[in-house]
Amino acid sequence: MIATAPAADRDPSPWRLDGELPRLTSRKEAGGRTAIIALFSKRKAVVPQTTMRPCMDVPIDHESTRPMAMLEAQDISARRGLTRLFAGLSFTVQAGEALVITGANGTGKTTLLRMLAGLSAPASGTISWRGQPLQPFDPTLRSALAFAGHLPALKDELTAEENLSSLVALSEGDADPERVRAALDEVALGRQRHLPARVLSQGQRRRIGLARLALLNRMLWLLDEPMTSLDAAGAALLARLIGEHVGHGGIAVAATHTAIDLADARVRTLALS
Repeated sequence: MIATAPAADRDPSPWRLDGELPRLTSRKEAGGRTAIIALFSKRKAVVPQTTMRPCMDVPIDHESTRPMAMLEAQDISARRGLTRLFAGLSFTVQAGEALVITGANGTGKTTLLRMLAGLSAPASGTISWRGQPLQPFDPTLRSALAFAGHLPALKDELTAEENLSSLVALSEGDADPERVRAALDEVALGRQRHLPARVLSQGQRRRIGLARLALLNRMLWLLDEPMTSLDAAGAALLARLIGEHVGHGGIAVAATHTAIDLADARVRTLALS
């Protein structure tokens, strides 16, 4: 079953005007074209700007003038050997939404994330991105995706700054030193940026992964147990980054055993059993 939480006020967008918050709507114009219009509410922005960049290339269903589902699963199933993990699973996620996947160990949360990432294919059913069925290792999806697995994929002999720079360069081809340092400051690792990763705590290593997400210009975030090893401040930081990403028009899909406080984001939940 899928439950959708009520939409709340969105975080400020990079396209704000005098502190006002935009929301998108659409209307039909002459000739059947659809115009996207930014409307501004009077509530002042209260969340500071971050290093993240906007995600706004959202397709429109011209029949209904509503945004199309960016990510969609239709009647998918998964098996591990002779064991069926799940079957008949369907859901949609639109731009500006988060999907939180819950379930006990062994119910297929990581398997589902790997399917959504294009790393494996469902046993049956279809997964689509931007209305197009996906094949494993689809280049269009990979260019829009940031995947964060159980481990932060750090090299112990490199410093926090060197690790973050190399992770960003692998995806973006460029890692601006000033933006890297600013991202480390944002996740409270500015003082540790010259320390080798081997001396950092597990929570600090996880924060480097959060800084990577903030620096990557990727619309779709797939997060596998992102709360692991985070203290209360780290959990609040994760929730803020996801809220800002979703507020800027991105998508976040998180598989977790621990609740993430996303009260300011549009959230769907999916329970596997």
